[in-house]
Amino acid sequence: MVDLGEGSRRAERRRATTRRRLPALAVVVLLVLGFVVGAADSARAEFTNTWLRFDSDPGDYIGQGVDRTWYLVDGEFTARAGPGLVTVSFNGGTEWWTLDFKAPSGRDLEPGPYEGATRYPFQSPAKPGLDVSGSGRGCNTSTGRFDVREVVLAADGAVERFAADFEQHCEGEKPALRGSVRYDASASFPPAPDDDADGVPNTVDNCRSVANGNQTDADRDGLGDACDGGGAPPDDDGGEVDLTAALCAAVPDHENPFVDDDGLAFESLIECLATSGITAGGPNGLPSDRYGPGLVVTRGQMASFLARELDTAAALRTGEGLGTLATFDGTNDFRDVGRTNVHREAINRLADAGIAVGGPGGRPADEFGPEQPVTRAQMASFLNRAHQLLTGSAMGSPLDHFTDDDGDPHEANIDGIASQGIAVGDGNAVYGPGRAITRGQMAAFLTRHLGLLEKTGLVTPLPETGPPA
Repeated sequence: MVDLGEGSRRAERRRATTRRRLPALAVVVLLVLGFVVGAADSARAEFTNTWLRFDSDPGDYIGQGVDRTWYLVDGEFTARAGPGLVTVSFNGGTEWWTLDFKAPSGRDLEPGPYEGATRYPFQSPAKPGLDVSGSGRGCNTSTGRFDVREVVLAADGAVERFAADFEQHCEGEKPALRGSVRYDASASFPPAPDDDADGVPNTVDNCRSVANGNQTDADRDGLGDACDGGGAPPDDDGGEVDLTAALCAAVPDHENPFVDDDGLAFESLIECLATSGITAGGPNGLPSDRYGPGLVVTRGQMASFLARELDTAAALRTGEGLGTLATFDGTNDFRDVGRTNVHREAINRLADAGIAVGGPGGRPADEFGPEQPVTRAQMASFLNRAHQLLTGSAMGSPLDHFTDDDGDPHEANIDGIASQGIAVGDGNAVYGPGRAITRGQMAAFLTRHLGLLEKTGLVTPLPETGPPA
């Protein structure tokens, strides 16, 4: 468990608002007027509408197995907001608590349930984050869930109203800390938003723009089948551009090396990529005839995927007009990429070419984070930098192809690869920049990119079998 010093929870709070302890005289007056009847918790909760409640199981490290509620008469409540984040803090002098509620990366924190939360700020970009800690106690790792009942922010980003219920388990243990927090909350809350009226709240709906109450996701990429944009983008004549038809034409129809991609939207692209030698089966200990299309790709794995694609492009090039990725010179640029890391060579080759950089998620610049998942936004930038290495110019677009990446630091690269048909989105102008990219999606991105190079005459189609010599 983590021992959190009091000072660690007293850092300067940006855009914070405060509800202070009620003066004793005010409490007396209210008692006389009958607004607060006795000292019953229910009466005080109705009056203040700002409180924190713990319901702690025996064995829970944070709550110490105690059920307790704190009100304004017990201390000071402060709330602040950040991108997709609300933090509520309570300071009662001898006891202090901080509660962080974070939406998956790239999303606003809105009312609704958030499942599969892990400890903030170390959660996967595709997952919600939760952390309840204080009074010198915190979890090293945690799992849990939370329900946001209400969140209202002012024009300047200050928190005006907030309400949430939560459940947290430290270190993967069974004992739970359950509780609720209210900050100037309303007396009651409407149902969570459900844009497509399919009975599934937006926060857990895998396709928010099309009704899909069954939440079917055949390719397990986190995007519901109702929203999967399996088709290629339209061309100028209103038809469809198939970037991979000529590239993969020689791949035999019977070529089916994997048993777990049958019928998936990316099946043909996965098999084409496997024929090229860029990918193979057996990830994460799976048998060799399993591709794992729904598995999340880490930054280390991404480096190996991308380096092999660049090497394949070099082997297929039609002339001298294509850049190449330099071989590994033995120099390691990152302190967290050890000699035994199987992706070490690919990571450093991409870094030397300016395609991959360190410092993800606030880490030092000399750390690559090889085990961190790659988001779809990050992948767009990696791929566009690789394209610039090959062709001398990055893919660009004057159009805003998606509605959910505005202001994202990767937006220009997302629009760039979308303009060439490499990124399709869900067909409803939604890209999902904060979602972790899966092996199935990675296959689609890389195969389409190779197809673009073939279509522009820079590389030849793939040979019938095996990687190019």
